[in-house]
Amino acid sequence: MCCGVLVGPWLLVSVALAHAGLFLIVFLNLAMALINNWLELRSDAFKIAEQSRRPIPARTDTIGPWLDTLVSITCLLYAAIY
Repeated sequence: MCCGVLVGPWLLVSVALAHAGLFLIVFLNLAMALINNWLELRSDAFKIAEQSRRPIPARTDTIGPWLDTLVSITCLLYAAIY
């Protein structure tokens, strides 16, 4: 009977510590995932801002295949209006 008196409080303490340990692991994983996502976001922003460059523009005589497209659209609009 004297052992039953001591088991109750120790059982509650061990259950509380077990819950704390399990939730600590979950929250540590959550914190590590958030840190990982933040670092990946910053590294992607650096790659976009610093390491990617727009191509050097080259001069051409016309706008190429878009000229035929714009002429066709213009003809269709004039036909629709008149």
